[in-house]
Amino acid sequence: MIYKNFKVNVVLRVLLICIFIGLLMYFLLVDERYLRSVYLAVFLILSVLELFWYIDKSNRDFSSFLLALLQNDFSTTFSGKSKGRSFARLYDAYNQITQKFKDINADKELQHQYLLMLIKHINIGIISFDEKGHVLLINNAFKEIVDKPFINNIKVLERVSPVLYHAINDIQPGRQQLVKLALHHKIKEFAVEASEFKVGSSAYKLVSLQNIAHQLDENETMAWQKLIRVLTHEIMNSVTPITSLTDTLHHIVRQKLEKNEVIDALTLEKVNNGLMVINDRSKGLVNFTEAYKNLTRIPAPAFKKVSVSNLQQQLSLLFKPKLAESNINFEVTEVDTTPEILADPELLSQVLINLLKNAMEAVANQKNPLISISTQSHGEKSVVIKVRDNGPGIPPEILENIFIPFFTTKEGGSGIGLSVCRQIIQLHKGVLTVDTKPGVGTVFTIMI
Repeated sequence: MIYKNFKVNVVLRVLLICIFIGLLMYFLLVDERYLRSVYLAVFLILSVLELFWYIDKSNRDFSSFLLALLQNDFSTTFSGKSKGRSFARLYDAYNQITQKFKDINADKELQHQYLLMLIKHINIGIISFDEKGHVLLINNAFKEIVDKPFINNIKVLERVSPVLYHAINDIQPGRQQLVKLALHHKIKEFAVEASEFKVGSSAYKLVSLQNIAHQLDENETMAWQKLIRVLTHEIMNSVTPITSLTDTLHHIVRQKLEKNEVIDALTLEKVNNGLMVINDRSKGLVNFTEAYKNLTRIPAPAFKKVSVSNLQQQLSLLFKPKLAESNINFEVTEVDTTPEILADPELLSQVLINLLKNAMEAVANQKNPLISISTQSHGEKSVVIKVRDNGPGIPPEILENIFIPFFTTKEGGSGIGLSVCRQIIQLHKGVLTVDTKPGVGTVFTIMI
């Protein structure tokens, strides 16, 4: 058929079938030519089948279109030129949809390749695996760290470094863990972080491994520089007046000796007062040295199961009388049922007592002083403890120095309290942070 209209093609085929039926009836019933009737019957059957095939072609094309989309085959094109305008528009829509999916797939593939190249070239080791440990994604940086060109399951890492294997396998999403690894006959420190995501019903973990040796070296150098500045400042504050006063006393005594004069009572009193000042400043230096010793003598934690809620209640009973005496409102809250944690109760109590004392000093001059301590669970085996006050806050210019040993703005303060607190929390593999707003208050947060 050369006609381009589907309806015309169908009508012509139906007319041809009708002609075959008429001829068949004529030769079969009137002319009684049975052989010719057989030929006509065969042609009639073929014409009916061809009509069905022609009509069903649009369904076959639609099935092919859907299967092509399902199999991401965007090379198939459809032509409706021989079927009229309606089919031409239909097949043109097929082609447009196919092209749209082709463009989307190309853009998706481009983004996928871009991400793969990005992950491949960054210096942080990245590995992703499913619940059974099957590795889905790994970049060159991770392979170089573990010196393994091919890893199909994270259990392979157990032979490289059991510490690394357990760190990657056990780390909780959203947490960071520092690990020391003996790799290539060198001790290296890495920060391990993890996140989880789901695709359908399957869960996957994405873990990053970053070498922080250089960063730690820089931070350590900065910490030493700050400590030396503080130590120098404190020592010079004591040594300078001692040196000056010693020179003055030496000058007074030398003048008397050179003139062979008898040292009178007034001179003796001056010398005695000067020696008393020297004695006081010397004791101050001794106390400063003892404080430094205490800073470096924090005992190793004796870990045991501790109920933070019970510890919180004990501290509340301990501080309530003094807080009531100072007219300070005190609130104890527990956001949810916190789990027991492994900690040293004595050291942890020391940290909380120090923070509560600091809070009391902060709200001493407030009109409506308020201190609160709250706990809430963070995961299955960790808790968050917050000590909050509505004091004046910590000025920005000294905020970064509050954890530096011997740094203090309090008259007579040693400057080691917060430094010791942070060290104790670090020994518990936790973190101690501070959030403050001038004129609003300060919150110290312990995550352990």
